[in-house]
Amino acid sequence: MVPVLVILTIAAFLLLDVYWVHRRRKATRTLIRACSASEENLSAGETPLFFHPGHTWVRLAEDGTATMGVCDVVAHLAGRLDEVQLPEPGKKMHQGQTAWSLTSANGRHLSQVTPLSGEVLKTNKEVLRNPGLLLEDPYGRGWLVKTRISNLETGLRNLLGGHAAHQWLDRSRTSLASMLQPALGHAALDGGTWQIAFGDELDEDQWQNIRDAMVGSPGALAHPGPQPVRMY
Repeated sequence: MVPVLVILTIAAFLLLDVYWVHRRRKATRTLIRACSASEENLSAGETPLFFHPGHTWVRLAEDGTATMGVCDVVAHLAGRLDEVQLPEPGKKMHQGQTAWSLTSANGRHLSQVTPLSGEVLKTNKEVLRNPGLLLEDPYGRGWLVKTRISNLETGLRNLLGGHAAHQWLDRSRTSLASMLQPALGHAALDGGTWQIAFGDELDEDQWQNIRDAMVGSPGALAHPGPQPVRMY
């Protein structure tokens, strides 16, 4: 009798765990739908991107994990990279606090804030070996960190998704393209595609001015939010 009770108890716990996993997945999907204007993408099995005002992105999964990375505009402004510093697995990351740092071949440093709170599960070792992936494929192979999300509902309030995200990205790109003139002219944004590592073409004063504009002008690139992208 005792072995039977033990087996039934274990089975009950397993079923309860499956139930709660299903509930968490359903709740996460509901939140994604509520915060994204891209219902068609969701129904087609595609997970939309959410953007933090500090020019980082998040791709959410229904199992409560998230993949994070750098927006293309920041990747190209940073220039060709010599080093990427990422948090270690197990580290607790908090939205708005420093997430990772990039160092360019010419010695410029750029730090960005965490787009969504969570515990680091995995970092992209391929990017550590080949930082150029941030320029080649910032939204794909150039991802930086995978985390187990915490405080999702609260965190999503500080992110941009769907149509709002597209509008914000368009405004950011237009503002930066304007600031780059006459240094690079229209060549910096040719046909909607950034000139590869255009930040390397700027002298220190030009780069400094763009940095100051991003940090100090909410109406330009730094959308009002927790903390804008920080360059130094």
